[in-house]
Amino acid sequence: EALAALKANPATRDIPVVMLSADGGKDNVDRAKQLGALNFITKPFTGDALVTSLSAYINFGQKAA
Repeated sequence: EALAALKANPATRDIPVVMLSADGGKDNVDRAKQLGALNFITKPFTGDALVTSLSAYINFGQKAA
């Protein structure tokens, strides 16, 4: 519901979203991706796994130009 609300609002629709949820069922993952989530990470996860997943979208430790 939160992702649908973000994507429906012109002021927030372009915010990149990575979903974190304990419900990693196919229907839930497919719905999140249809709504525009960049990725879906299922709980439980380790800190290293989270950083690895997010590093595709964020330049950790690099200054913006």
